[in-house]
Amino acid sequence: MSAREAPGRRRGLYYGWWIVASGVLAGLLRNGSFGMGAGAFFLPIAREFNTTRAAVSWAFALIRIEGGVTGPIEGYLIDKFGPRKIMVVGWIVFGLGFIALSRVHSLTQFYVAFVITAVGTSLSGFLPTAATVVNWFSRWRGTAIGIVLAGNSLGGVLVPVVVISIESFGWRATAAGSGMLMMALGVPLSLVMRRRPEDYGMQPDGAPAGGSAAASPWTESQQGPTLPLAADAPDFTIGQAMRTPAFWLLAAAHSSGLTAWSAVSVHLIPALVDRGFSEAQAATIVGFQALVATVGRLSGGYLGDRYGQKRVLVAAFLFQGAAMVVLAFTTIWLHAIIFAVLMGIGFGARGPLQTALRSNLFGTRHFAIISGAMEPLIMVASVAAPVLAGLAFDLQHSYRWAFLAIGAVNALGVLFILPIRQPKVPKKEAVLVA
Repeated sequence: MSAREAPGRRRGLYYGWWIVASGVLAGLLRNGSFGMGAGAFFLPIAREFNTTRAAVSWAFALIRIEGGVTGPIEGYLIDKFGPRKIMVVGWIVFGLGFIALSRVHSLTQFYVAFVITAVGTSLSGFLPTAATVVNWFSRWRGTAIGIVLAGNSLGGVLVPVVVISIESFGWRATAAGSGMLMMALGVPLSLVMRRRPEDYGMQPDGAPAGGSAAASPWTESQQGPTLPLAADAPDFTIGQAMRTPAFWLLAAAHSSGLTAWSAVSVHLIPALVDRGFSEAQAATIVGFQALVATVGRLSGGYLGDRYGQKRVLVAAFLFQGAAMVVLAFTTIWLHAIIFAVLMGIGFGARGPLQTALRSNLFGTRHFAIISGAMEPLIMVASVAAPVLAGLAFDLQHSYRWAFLAIGAVNALGVLFILPIRQPKVPKKEAVLVA
């Protein structure tokens, strides 16, 4: 690399990591208030409206339905208008949804406000951030995505703060304050996003214009992953991707892997309270799980880059399944800590690995719309898990059998991961490239 190229390369690297840092902060805010933080609103809202847990769980299920319905549209909008514009709109809708939530006076109004907030979460959320990061990184794509997702996990550290705020000021005031905070901080973070480095004379990993960057691997071998040149990286359109088995297997695996998280994000605090923990103690477990998940995000992305994403992803699924079994029988602090460690590692590692694997299988050019097209299938299990867990409690006054079933579904997700193979580039495109 010449002395002339070095400053440009450094600028590309700096900006790529600045995007990652912005994604971390955005994830911390979003997940602390509405991801993991949404569970803190569960019991206060159920008490105020004097309703069942299954009824409140439907609000969380509507979030998953919204994601499944709007996911393909969101992916198209990100590809067409770029992540920055979509995220700005998303943070504004997110904030307004929280403010609307603070003013609801019926269960129906609660559902509507929750869906508005969910739309904002999707538009400001991980998909536009990931669509940006996969373009700015290639060799260490999994590591960069893992760092971004670490921000989501760190959001769990804010859950005790949300619980304290609810106990001190009420859930309505907390929701309204969260909405104003999201708009004030989220919009500036969105302005950092840039679609792809080539638009600024750079290439992934900060390589100088006209250079080549090694594509992040997905294959595995005894010596570790291979690193093909960027010129050999796949570049599938949405139609081409959907005609491959890998697309459907990865979507099914993602759906299976989200069952535990979908149930836990809604029912963990209520489940621990039922076992004798206070709401503040339950929130502490959520925060501890988030800290472990942060380690899982960072180590999972790195290990996937180094040893192959499939191999590490299988372990992550099994960790999640084991965690749900432990939670089903949790009665003391030690059990809760073991659950938090297992779930934190498994859930933490799963996210960056699946995201990196998707981009490495199908390329980055159409990453957002391919990811969005997977959402309807991903939605199925993530909708069912929280609702069925709530219904099981209402019928049996216990989460045990629901958590055991969800653990089994997570562990069986490895059956979708193992058959995944790198799809062949369609012959027509291969000829054109040649």
